[in-house]
Amino acid sequence: MGWHGQLKLIDDNMASEHGGSLSVGRQKGRRPFSRKKAMHLVLRSDVAKGPLSLLQKAHACFIRTCLSKLSRRYEVRVYQFANAGSHLHLVIRAKSRESFQAFLRAFAGTVALKVTRASKNNRFGRFWLYLCYSRLVEWGVAFKTVKAYVWQNELEGLGLIPYQTRKIRPPPV
Repeated sequence: MGWHGQLKLIDDNMASEHGGSLSVGRQKGRRPFSRKKAMHLVLRSDVAKGPLSLLQKAHACFIRTCLSKLSRRYEVRVYQFANAGSHLHLVIRAKSRESFQAFLRAFAGTVALKVTRASKNNRFGRFWLYLCYSRLVEWGVAFKTVKAYVWQNELEGLGLIPYQTRKIRPPPV
């Protein structure tokens, strides 16, 4: 499925998106959630370069281990995961809003602390560029499209395929 299929998917689900660059200059609202639908999450960092890259071997191993432990602890099913160096993609489904929020808070915080080596005595500042982007995903074609997109990001992050520029969708009205 090409990008145009996904573009339509995104346009149809504008009300089910939250965070990322969509949240800049907007009032903070409640994140859409459904225990019956999968979610596509993106955590992006503009400082994750060089020694802070999420693809550094130690960081990548830690992120996978952390994701596994926290997903079990908070009853979050991970369908697909991609580490692209400067951002992480996840396709997940959580049992409840509370477990999803706890998982997201713990995962984002733990990864940021590990990568930056921040502590009380060693402050770093903001690691993640925006709030975590999330979007509800319908089952079927939309779910398969998102999984393929995340897989493509994983291959690009590993350098197995060249990065392909994508069309930027227009901002929501």
